Amino acid sequence: PYREQDYEMYKGFVRDGGYIAFHDIKDCEIHRTMNCYVSTFWNGLEGDKTEILSAERPDMGIGIIKV
Repeated sequence: PYREQDYEMYKGFVRDGGYIAFHDIKDCEIHRTMNCYVSTFWNGLEGDKTEILSAERPDMGIGIIKV
């Protein structure tokens, strides 16, 4: 899927200590209906990760990983 390809292709452009951000990191019915499985990729990534989640919208979330 594009998520892995995008990550592998672009992480080389990010300097050491830089960050890459993903949106739609929450697994929810809306994302599954849209065939959006960023959550699966995000959960499989290892490293220094931060999640910014919306209390009002359980389907919204940003994930940031340090390169």
